[in-house]
Amino acid sequence: QSYRIWFEPYDLHPVRFEMEDAGGQLVLQVWYEELQRFNGFMMPYRITLVQPALGRRVVWQYKEAQLNAGVAPALFRMRVPVGTTRVAIENLPKPQGDTLPSIW
Repeated sequence: QSYRIWFEPYDLHPVRFEMEDAGGQLVLQVWYEELQRFNGFMMPYRITLVQPALGRRVVWQYKEAQLNAGVAPALFRMRVPVGTTRVAIENLPKPQGDTLPSIW
């Protein structure tokens, strides 16, 4: 695998990341956008992740941020849709070649 990181030229903040597999195929692209100063450092308020070969794209957009804010544990409880089969994570099949790269 190989990695490339682009930095903003004046303050050297990372603005883009790319990963290629051993064959040189682009596996992952990440853009860090809408950088805003937050508590003394720059934070991206928009992050775009793309897996070109799989046609996947995810965008995280933040309207506000808090540093070390208390978060209610209930926010992390996953609501399981009716009719969904529950499977223990250790019983899941091993990932195949079309999954996220090994750094995840």
